[in-house]
Amino acid sequence: MLTKERLIYGCPNHFLNDLEVFERRVQKAASCGFTHFDIGQLHDRGRWAIDDPSDPWLQWNLANPSLFKILPPDELKDFVPVDEAAINLNLVINKGKILEKYGLKGMFTTWDPTWMPESFFHKHPEWRGPRIDHPRRSMHKRFAPCMDHPGVLALYREAVRKLLALVPCIDMLHIYTNDSGAGMCWSSHLYNSPNGPEACAHIPMGKRVATYLDNFRQGGLEAGIDLQVTLMSQLNQVETEAILQSLKPGTGLVDWNGTVEPGREHYKRVAAHFMYPIYFIVCGLPTHAILADGLRDAYDAPTVLAHLQAFSEDYFDDFMDMTAAAFASETNTITDRHNILLSIASKKVGTKNAPALVEVWELVREGLNLICHPFGGSYIIEAASLMQRWLTRPFVPFPLELTEEERSYFWPHLFQLEDDELKADMMNIQGSRLIDSRGAANFMSRLWGQAIGLFMKAEHIAAQQPGCKNIVHALRVMQCLCKNAINCASFQSIMDEYAGHDGIKEAVSYDAGNIDRAVVYKIYRAEIDNTYTLLNILAECPDIIETGERPEQEDQFTFSPDLAGQLRKKIEIMMNHWQDFDRVFPRPNR
Repeated sequence: MLTKERLIYGCPNHFLNDLEVFERRVQKAASCGFTHFDIGQLHDRGRWAIDDPSDPWLQWNLANPSLFKILPPDELKDFVPVDEAAINLNLVINKGKILEKYGLKGMFTTWDPTWMPESFFHKHPEWRGPRIDHPRRSMHKRFAPCMDHPGVLALYREAVRKLLALVPCIDMLHIYTNDSGAGMCWSSHLYNSPNGPEACAHIPMGKRVATYLDNFRQGGLEAGIDLQVTLMSQLNQVETEAILQSLKPGTGLVDWNGTVEPGREHYKRVAAHFMYPIYFIVCGLPTHAILADGLRDAYDAPTVLAHLQAFSEDYFDDFMDMTAAAFASETNTITDRHNILLSIASKKVGTKNAPALVEVWELVREGLNLICHPFGGSYIIEAASLMQRWLTRPFVPFPLELTEEERSYFWPHLFQLEDDELKADMMNIQGSRLIDSRGAANFMSRLWGQAIGLFMKAEHIAAQQPGCKNIVHALRVMQCLCKNAINCASFQSIMDEYAGHDGIKEAVSYDAGNIDRAVVYKIYRAEIDNTYTLLNILAECPDIIETGERPEQEDQFTFSPDLAGQLRKKIEIMMNHWQDFDRVFPRPNR
């Protein structure tokens, strides 16, 4: 039987405030051989940190746990709300007590060095580190503290000491950086190119990171804990090699972008999804086959970090059982993989129906593989369907002519700069234009059309299995999302040629049989019908798409709880603006 030195359940961005549910999960993890459980999650997105609502870049950082969001130093007491920090800290303390009850150790995941408000640097200008905002996404320059400065190191060391004194079950600290509001001085993968204070420019990257990680470890030792500290960062090969050669005992690297060779990383990471879609919006989508692939890949690793965020609470036990079975197996063949899936499926739908359910899971994997190719740090379903509101915004030829009342429900929540023409361009996805021509839109249509076929086939099979109603709803939503994306790309590519964003560019008379006119109206009608289909699904299963619980929680990363109302508004606006196309394709009998 294969054993693991450490088997860690990690889900740093998933808010789990119900301690009864958390305890049930911990109990299950303990029974499945897990040794550690990540307990650093915040209680909610830290919207208090938004100093400028027009700057959407901060949204990438709000859900990320950080030492200073639960134990703010005096220099941040005026920035981090006392009550928010107290809620976060109490949650970590209570979760730690539950881990101790079941004999598990804790991991704390943090994004550091994380960005700080200007008030922090006004007090200590010598602490200002690299600029870490994203030039395509941010409205303002943002800075993280210098990871080499003794004053900054002292803040982090003291925060770790305090945390471990309060939650002694934590013996692992996992650090993300060079992404989502965190960054290291002079690193090659900073979004604004290598930068930082002149005072530390001479320090070799290997020494810099080794000192930084060991500083956290020393904070643990001061609390009497043999703390293991790991870093996961986007790095180039030269940086990676320098760091690996400089690391001190009790510290290590985890691979992010393929620069840490197998066998040299501190532990192997496996997930039940592609990359780590924090904001995937469809609930109940079964990703068992994706996890099965990852478990095979991590089979030989002595330490595994399993990111097992389930898109449905029903799948938590499935994922834990799969992990335990995979690592208890004497062999690691494709047959073993299939048998593990069959075993889990049998528990859900019986032995007779299990092969069909496994086929559904495999089809979901194939479909997601077609549409979940990341670009710019996200997926189209996240960065466009949600953050650019492809799903809820109306398709109209002259979006800048919409009245304030017509656009008020989606316009403020677009992840885009405060340039109206950029907001009006549906293909401008956080400053990049991945789909910028009819040819690109046609390619996307073919690729995503294949995914629709896979999800449709999976839906047909799932509909015949007992207890799979939620899977059917999720697969139908995925088809709607794919159709919406295809329609959006196709529609915008034609509008780019004819209408532009600020009115008609060139008036040319076309007869009613013009091909482009017919194509546009076909897309227009298809999107309206697709939206009606989605409304029908929501009527049957209102929670199938992730939304905020309250209206004020709607933002670039969160749909409104009145999603159905916004979809109906979209249809109403599109119907009211149907004749606007006569200005793009003038009719001869006007």
